[in-house]
Amino acid sequence: MLANWRNVVGAASTRGMGIVLLLQPFIPVAGRDHTPVEKEQLIVDLDKFWARRPHLDSGEYERLSKIFYEEARQGLAALRKDLSNQTLVHVEDVSFILNDRSQPMFVDLVHLTPPANAILADHIAGIVKRLVDQGAGSQLDQVGRLQP
Repeated sequence: MLANWRNVVGAASTRGMGIVLLLQPFIPVAGRDHTPVEKEQLIVDLDKFWARRPHLDSGEYERLSKIFYEEARQGLAALRKDLSNQTLVHVEDVSFILNDRSQPMFVDLVHLTPPANAILADHIAGIVKRLVDQGAGSQLDQVGRLQP
């Protein structure tokens, strides 16, 4: 995973492009109590998920999801440290960005409600604006194509 992220950053850097790498919100590792609507949807989604995968263990899925996210967080932290001098790179774990919200944020395990998408979009827009202000858009024309 870390090698893939480094390759993506390298490809963007050689083209003078800014890049944003984010670890997205994911309901099994959200770190907050789920709303009643989310709990109901989670039960429906997981029932469907497990019905199609009788060979998998539900407890194992949650455990492995948490392991994956912990490893991804460690990888992002290492990448962020390694790339701290690169102004056109933004690496962040946003998996907790919705934790202080009491309204439903997820429509299923990984897909967000419109209000949650708006929160995430506003956050990403701020990141992109900062990258553009720092020169990430210097090789782009007005419609976003790379200039020769």
